[in-house]
Amino acid sequence: MIRFAIVTVSFNAADCLEKTIKSVLRQSYPAVDYLIIDGGSNDGTQEIIGRYADRLTYWVSERDRGIYDGMNKGIAKVNELIEKDGTERYVLMLNADDSLIGTDVLAKLAAKIEQDKRNPDVVCCSWMIHPEHGTYLQSPGDLTQLPHRYVICHQATFVKGSVLASRPFDLKYRLAGDFDQLSQLYISGYKFAVYPDIVVSDMILNEGATERNWRASVREGFEVVKCNGQYRMGAESWLVFRKTTVRLIKRLLPRKVSDAFFGWLARHYKAM
Repeated sequence: MIRFAIVTVSFNAADCLEKTIKSVLRQSYPAVDYLIIDGGSNDGTQEIIGRYADRLTYWVSERDRGIYDGMNKGIAKVNELIEKDGTERYVLMLNADDSLIGTDVLAKLAAKIEQDKRNPDVVCCSWMIHPEHGTYLQSPGDLTQLPHRYVICHQATFVKGSVLASRPFDLKYRLAGDFDQLSQLYISGYKFAVYPDIVVSDMILNEGATERNWRASVREGFEVVKCNGQYRMGAESWLVFRKTTVRLIKRLLPRKVSDAFFGWLARHYKAM
């Protein structure tokens, strides 16, 4: 039986974490471990986690060195489980403000993986995004573009725990660690599978750390691209110009016009 491990890293997420927890615990599929790694919250997050403690595989609340340090702690605990019972896990990093869709998405995904004779190391699925101008379905892009463009979504990508143990998140990144990790796995030749018909997660756009720090995110992203040997002169400046223009248009256009325009844009392009 395919087994999953869901890891949620949180810090002062009392306003949104419970939705995330409930979306995991309501899944009909039985072979799921759920781990929450909290960074020492002081806003009521620990109390929320405590209400569900008896249904969690593991949880801890302690200071860490950022989100990717928390994720690495989760990876270490998942691999302790793997070593203990000898059963591989497909691991999903589900942020504290995102949620799994429906009650049977993991059951559908398990059936899909079981039918896949390639025994993939990394499974990329689709996801829903919620920008301020609507709700849109996003699917993985061309994986050959992954070394120089983020064409998949971390919150809809499952990676074997043993694979993650060999390639944990690089803590020199604050915002692009997931891009670095997944692109390196692809370059290293791990087996990727794309299941666009499985919609895994429901994520809020424009609220996360990456969006709040978009300039730093762009800069880090291109550091990853440089490490991958895929840097193209002028690409970073062009992306900064695009994102700056988008924000300017949002401020200048009337709300209805802005929503209509960016709604069209979201259906044709990945998140701006």
